[in-house]
Amino acid sequence: MFTIVFNPAAGNKKIDQILKRVCDILTGRHINYTTFEISTKQGPEVYQAIPCGNDDTVCILGGDGTVLHTFNKLSGDSFRLMIVPCGTGNDFIKSLGLPKDPIKAFISQLNGETRHADYLTANKRCFLNVMGAGFDVNVLCKLNAFKHKFSGLKAYLMAVIQSIKEYSPIELEINRDDTGVVKKKLSVISIGNGRFIGGGMKAVPSAVPDDGLIDVVEVRAIKRWQLLFLLPLFICGLHIKFGLGKSYRCRSLRLASAGLTYQLDGEIFSDDSVTVNLIPDRLIVFK
Repeated sequence: MFTIVFNPAAGNKKIDQILKRVCDILTGRHINYTTFEISTKQGPEVYQAIPCGNDDTVCILGGDGTVLHTFNKLSGDSFRLMIVPCGTGNDFIKSLGLPKDPIKAFISQLNGETRHADYLTANKRCFLNVMGAGFDVNVLCKLNAFKHKFSGLKAYLMAVIQSIKEYSPIELEINRDDTGVVKKKLSVISIGNGRFIGGGMKAVPSAVPDDGLIDVVEVRAIKRWQLLFLLPLFICGLHIKFGLGKSYRCRSLRLASAGLTYQLDGEIFSDDSVTVNLIPDRLIVFK
């Protein structure tokens, strides 16, 4: 069964047009499909109507947040996942090597073959792309507030300015692969299956979604004025090369800090501790 899952409130205002194009393409190829409209207010029981077995394809129209929300509500991971990028950032598809244009991405996957990739869990919440904590997450939190008052770049700049004013490093206890707890002060920590956040910033430059490893980038605790230099380097993925941080790979990671605020694929959560585990080779995507 081929099911199209779409969120009418996704970041792209043209989602209705994209949905119609997708349906027309499937009809033209004589592929039977059903559509399923979602919202973040729906409980997990509603998603039981979506076929997600070994012979099923779930095609999600939306951004990383819609994909995250839907993937966590579906039962199991044995279905084939297809993503039509209609959100604000659309970052995970970049690591999969798919086109940015939603229809081109859809046709590419429709014509392509399946491959297996990894996904991660954070306190049993699944995520496909990047988890992060620190300054960049503070900007994201502020952006969610400012985007109701301002639009586009102005909202982002306002969020950055406010986050710089309120900046302080985060204190973490980190335990990777159960090798022991290390206490650190960091400006940013990014934990990636994918490489990009925020519409194309290379938070985890070396991450590969099918290598069976978690990529971690730690940015050391820098001074407030140094954030102005960190931001352009972070966007280009050069923050490691210029000595502001270091990267490593692992298969599990535990972070602990009272009231830690973190993001999973752009969605905000808060816990005192977070255990990140790798689920290797279980995500079925298209190439």
